[in-house]
Amino acid sequence: MIVSPSSTHFTSISLFCIHIGQILNAACGPLVMAPVSQLSCLWFGPNERTRATTLAIVANGFGSTIGFLISPWIVNTPERIPQLLYIHFGLALIPCILTLIYFPAQPPQAPSPTAQLLIDGSASERNVSSLGVYIKNLRQCFATPSFLPLCSVGGLLGGAFAAWTSLFANILAPENFTERQSGWFGFGSTLAAIVGDL
Repeated sequence: MIVSPSSTHFTSISLFCIHIGQILNAACGPLVMAPVSQLSCLWFGPNERTRATTLAIVANGFGSTIGFLISPWIVNTPERIPQLLYIHFGLALIPCILTLIYFPAQPPQAPSPTAQLLIDGSASERNVSSLGVYIKNLRQCFATPSFLPLCSVGGLLGGAFAAWTSLFANILAPENFTERQSGWFGFGSTLAAIVGDL
């Protein structure tokens, strides 16, 4: 069977699946990170927006930071990796279900004139195909000369940092650091990044 570790094709198949999984995971990043400022503008008043946006951005990084400490305690043998993945699945599924059950598209009344403009704009865009709007906005991004350098620099910085921190256990293994000690290095570096963002 191909998915069995004893299979001769397991390494090549698993490497391909890992790459596809990481690409899909990275593709979800903009969907999670981009709407933060728009949601804070829509749901919070002008004097609350900065705190709401900061809290949402820091919460994302803080989750990764805590993951460096929790994961080595959960996975002390390779056989426990599925338990960690089930925990990740649950942590993603619960907020998703709660959001689908309760979270309305907009507040009952706009907290600011800017929020009212967003509500009015989204109401008028409902008549237009959302795919059409998405493609139009994508074209506009690529037609803007400053978009590609900004996008590339942000992606390279974020990607290099994420790749570097995710390989701490491999990088520090020749120096006789345990996975838990490597987790503390990851915790410290991502915590420093969060503090730097503040």
